[in-house]
Amino acid sequence: MDTPSIVRGRLLCIALLAGLAVLFLPAPSVVAQSSSSDRFLAEEAQTVYLANLERAAVGLPPLRWNRELTLAARAFSYDSVVNRPDGYCGHEDSIGRGPGERMAAYGYVNMTTWAENVLCGMAAPESAIGAWMRSDGHRTAMLNPTLREIGLGYYENPDTSRGYVTMDLGVDNGFAPVVIEYE
Repeated sequence: MDTPSIVRGRLLCIALLAGLAVLFLPAPSVVAQSSSSDRFLAEEAQTVYLANLERAAVGLPPLRWNRELTLAARAFSYDSVVNRPDGYCGHEDSIGRGPGERMAAYGYVNMTTWAENVLCGMAAPESAIGAWMRSDGHRTAMLNPTLREIGLGYYENPDTSRGYVTMDLGVDNGFAPVVIEYE
C-alpha cells in the first residue's frame, strides 16, 4: 500500500512532467485584433449608444444590439469599400442585394420591418449620428418606434482611408425584446 508521501510524490512528478511537456508544445495560434478593428468596435458601440440617446430624447425605447444585423452592417461597409473602389454610395451590395436581403442572408430572417442608414465616408460616432439626424429620411429610420434592434458596421481601408458606416435596423416580432420601463 502506498503511503500518503508516495502518492504526493507521484502527483508532484506527474505535475512536473505535465509542466515540462507544455514547454515543448507549439504555441497556440493567436489571432490578435488590430488596433483598427478595436477602434471600429468602439465606434460601433458608441454609435449605438448615441442613437439610443436620440431615441430617449423623443420618448422612444432603446434599440437592442443585434448580432445578425451587426454582421450584415459590417459586411456591407466592407463590401462597399473593398469591392466598390469607384466611390460607390448607396444601399445595394456588389452582388445586387438590398438591405433586407443582406440582413436575411446574415440570419435576421423573421424581420417584419427594417431600415438602413449609410454614411459614405468615415466619421466619428458623433458626426455620423449628427449627419443622420439632419437628414429627414435617416432621422425617420433611426427614430422609427416600430424598430427595436440595431447593428452597426464601420470599415475604413487603411491604404486609401476610404470608409463607410452602416446602421441596420429591424424588428423581429417573434424574437425582438419587449421593452419595459425603457430598459
